[in-house]
Amino acid sequence: VWLFFQAHQFVRTRIFFDRLAHALARADRTVLLPIYGVREEGARGAQTRGAEEPAVDHRSLASAVRSAGGRDVACVASLEEARDDAAAAPEGTAILCAGAGDIWRLSDFFRDARKGTPPRGIVG
Repeated sequence: VWLFFQAHQFVRTRIFFDRLAHALARADRTVLLPIYGVREEGARGAQTRGAEEPAVDHRSLASAVRSAGGRDVACVASLEEARDDAAAAPEGTAILCAGAGDIWRLSDFFRDARKGTPPRGIVG
């Protein structure tokens, strides 16, 4: 199972950080997209609360997934990179897209690939 995950909100990710890391580590491959922080005031500022708390982003979550036993963990910066990663999955791989934001757009790529039509670009 390959899991493509986009966390929803920096604050929520911080609250469930350890639980998320352990759950995501169960996939054979975990691919993390940037956190979808649309509702948070100044998404960049929402990453940190103060000097005593480290920043939370998809890279720090990936590190925690590895520490929790994740075997194959990657970070991508965009849906296009996620699409390219998914295209490299071996035949018969189950691919799961989960989370918030625009991760659902990956399903267009899979649908088009199954129909045998050229994949449309993933654009916002």
